[in-house]
Amino acid sequence: TKTKWNPNPNTRPLKQVSSIWRLPPQYQKPECPNGASECFVAGGQEYAQYNGKDVKGGDIKHVGNVSREQCGEKCNALAGCSSADYNPKSKACFMTVTKWAPIPKTRPLHFVNSIWKVN
Repeated sequence: TKTKWNPNPNTRPLKQVSSIWRLPPQYQKPECPNGASECFVAGGQEYAQYNGKDVKGGDIKHVGNVSREQCGEKCNALAGCSSADYNPKSKACFMTVTKWAPIPKTRPLHFVNSIWKVN
């Protein structure tokens, strides 16, 4: 059919049929670097997420009450920001100038997820 995909498609349950949609770029998942917990896109920028890891040093700005994607968008808008620590429980975002590397500079911290710009 010629129905275009949307974030909340009009579908109905039908056991014998699977819906297959070609996703627009903003909904496609990027390739994850080795060791990343998952990857996502925020404001057109690819990010790799490392769960339970804290970016070592380089904090430049903090914002609160934001989603992970909003944290990435805030980092995109801040000159020099390359990564951030995001606390999903408190919704706090700590942006840093620390650049991504194949083995990122992190330390274990169970309540924080580090997010890194990729590419």
